[in-house]
Amino acid sequence: MLNKVVLIIVIAIGAVAAAPAARAQELGLTPNHVVSLWTDTNDALVVVAGVISDDEAWVDRLAATTARSFSGKAPADVLERVAAFRDKLDRLRRSGGLEPTQRYDNGGGAVTPSVVFLNSGHVLDAVVSWIIENTGREQLVSGFYTRHGFSGKTPSDAFAMVDLANRRIDLILEKASG
Repeated sequence: MLNKVVLIIVIAIGAVAAAPAARAQELGLTPNHVVSLWTDTNDALVVVAGVISDDEAWVDRLAATTARSFSGKAPADVLERVAAFRDKLDRLRRSGGLEPTQRYDNGGGAVTPSVVFLNSGHVLDAVVSWIIENTGREQLVSGFYTRHGFSGKTPSDAFAMVDLANRRIDLILEKASG
């Protein structure tokens, strides 16, 4: 049952990502949805840290890292940080023989929260697939696809969560290489 739920979510994200850019911009997704995905991604990164290192104190410090406050950010700023994170994640994925993270190309159209959401969904899927490939035990992943009830979030809030993920993956890559 759990695998079916995860499969349905992955198929839904894939179907939306395959939609034409004009339609994707009309999905009505907001920064609330983007913050939700990056909350899940940040939770998944704590698990990645635990796979990379058995140093519980280090994992606890990484988990205790919090989001910073930003203002005046636009969806394009968020997408830029998503791209930076994806590049770092792909380094980790390549080291394990995994394919690069999929990207949603909006065809040069406006960067909307929907465009950011679609790219963020690909990133979350890539983090979760890394976890699945790198754990020797049965790993429950449905918890990384939680729909949070956020409201009133702005692109600056989404930027803050992507920034947190970037700082966490920097620490993970540093630990993995040394």
